[in-house]
Amino acid sequence: MKTGLAKGLLVVGALSLSAAVVTSARVAGAAATASAASSAKGETALGDFAADAVRAAAKADIALVPASVLDDRDLPPNATADAVRAALLSPAEPVTTIKVTGKQLLGALERSVSLAPRKNQGFLQVSGISLVFDAGRPEGSRVVDAAADGAGVKPDKTYAVAMPDSLARGALGYFKFWDARDAKPVLDAKGAKVTLLDALLARLKTNKPAATPDTRIKGR
Repeated sequence: MKTGLAKGLLVVGALSLSAAVVTSARVAGAAATASAASSAKGETALGDFAADAVRAAAKADIALVPASVLDDRDLPPNATADAVRAALLSPAEPVTTIKVTGKQLLGALERSVSLAPRKNQGFLQVSGISLVFDAGRPEGSRVVDAAADGAGVKPDKTYAVAMPDSLARGALGYFKFWDARDAKPVLDAKGAKVTLLDALLARLKTNKPAATPDTRIKGR
């Protein structure tokens, strides 16, 4: 009887351990998925797609899209129009362009990564530009490399940058880097303002979202 009881206890113990391992794996998997999908912590496939769409709609050199206008998800390669709409927190927000110097642009990128690796609604998804940053460096010197159009960002060069209207007007602290009075709305062929949803749906017709980010933004 003792032998049978011991065997029973061993079985129960094994089952409990198995259940604990499975539960832990599920929790770890869920956390990893949420973290990977967060546009407020790093580059995402959704962020790349949105930034590319905004840049294309404005025919700009560069596009910047803050995490604040994106839902906390990635788009699948076979995304539908409804999925794109659901991925935007402000789909009716107009797309705007503003001309900035490389110095202003670098300042904005510094602000974007200022809280990394913590969540930051001001974290910028990008198109037309790539950057490398070191979160361990002092604030104001974390961007160690930034390139646009195959060359390093030049402080005295002027770039046409597309972004959501709220960002152009200085939301999330970006008023420090450009003047909202210089912002111009992007208009369609009929003279109507192009919205974020318009831009992404237009992009969806010719380009499918990638399953993974392009690694335009690299953190150390």
